[in-house]
Amino acid sequence: MVHAPSRISDIAAEIRRYLASHPNATDSLDGVQRWWLVQGAVEAPTLSVQQALDLLIHEGTVMKKVLPDGTAVYAGHLRGRLAR
Repeated sequence: MVHAPSRISDIAAEIRRYLASHPNATDSLDGVQRWWLVQGAVEAPTLSVQQALDLLIHEGTVMKKVLPDGTAVYAGHLRGRLAR
C-alpha cells in the first residue's frame, strides 16, 4: 500500500529537520522511526517512514548503506559518512 503523498512529504520534512540538527546521525529504519521522528512528535507507520526515506534517497538528501549483516542504515548525504 502507498500512503498519501502529503503524509510522506511531512515525514520527509521531519527527517530533513532532524538531520539538520543532528548532522552525524546514522540509523536503521527502526531507529529513524523511533528516534528521528518521535523527537519531533511525529508518529508514522514503518511503511510511511520507508517511503519518506526512499524519497529522500531519490532527491539526494539521504544515503543508504547495507551492512554486512543485511541491516540498512541511513544518514544525511552531504556528510558522505556512509561511503567509508
